[in-house]
This record gives sequence, structure tokens and C-alpha cells, in this order.
Amino acid sequence: MDSNLDWGQELVSLAEFQVANQTGPVHLSYFGSADPSAYGVEYLCLPSLGLLSCPDADLPADGWVAVSATCLQGLCTPDPDFYAPLRSREPDAVLGHSMFLYDLP
Repeated sequence: MDSNLDWGQELVSLAEFQVANQTGPVHLSYFGSADPSAYGVEYLCLPSLGLLSCPDADLPADGWVAVSATCLQGLCTPDPDFYAPLRSREPDAVLGHSMFLYDLP
């Protein structure tokens, strides 16, 4: 049995959020195996597990960032503190219980 609540199930919600808030592409760190663009998500890749890996991408200084709960906790990168700057912030939105969104200045 597996109790992980983050399996990338918020891609539909993320696509809807993008349309409703006119975000344009988001920087996405995602724990899952589906292609986000198949759900209408416009994205730029951040370090992730599964389909998106992008190990050399940097955390952006500005723009929308969407990070799966698993990745936010440091389990998607060799450096567990890669997403620490986001963990210290209040998210601007949370989709379901597993996708955290930040509108960086």
C-alpha cells in the first residue's frame, strides 16, 4: 500500500488555473508520468521526477512556479534544498492538496 497523495493528479486543475488567471506558461516541477501538455498545461521544465526531469534547470527569479508536493519537499532533486526558497513562502494558490503555486516577483 502507498499513501503518497501526490501522483500528478492536479494537471487538469493547473490548466484551468492558467486559463482563469492568464498566467501563460508556468515553471513546472511535477511528480508524475503523464505529459502535462496533454492536459493543456503550458510549462517550462524544472527539476522533477518522472516524465519531466530537467536536472540542469534553475529556479526562476520571477513568474509563476507550480511545484508538486513531493518535489517541494526535496525528493525530486539531488539537492534536497533546491526548493527550500519556496518552502519558506506562503503559496499563492494550492490545487487539491498536492500542487503549490507561487507568483514570484
